[in-house]
Amino acid sequence: MMLLKSTLLFVVTLLMSEVDSIRFESVNYPGRYIRHEDYDFKLQANSANDTSFLDDSTFHVRTGLWSGNSFESTNLSGYYMKHHSELLDLMIPDGSDLQKKDSSFVIITGLSGGSSVSLQSVNYPQKYVRHF
Repeated sequence: MMLLKSTLLFVVTLLMSEVDSIRFESVNYPGRYIRHEDYDFKLQANSANDTSFLDDSTFHVRTGLWSGNSFESTNLSGYYMKHHSELLDLMIPDGSDLQKKDSSFVIITGLSGGSSVSLQSVNYPQKYVRHF
């Protein structure tokens, strides 16, 4: 449910228990986070009944597979956030240059200002992660 177009702004939540881990909270929908479910991404609030929410919404910050940063799932080792056809997927990159680029993002100061951040595509620098 994520589209790479225009802009999306996130407040970064760093987890104190794991310094290299990060969660992305929507600026305009506080309390809703990017999470993966069935290898797709969605913006969702935590449900008391959903025990996998924290794991599905937490990512290891890695050196970019191409440049910048890449975000590896904390509960599915080797699976990375990747854009494909303007959507985000959770996939194991096949090692090709295209998949390395599709799995790499630049963290920039949020386009809304404040303490937010935006994720800019490495291979499509005019596009940013956003929700709809």
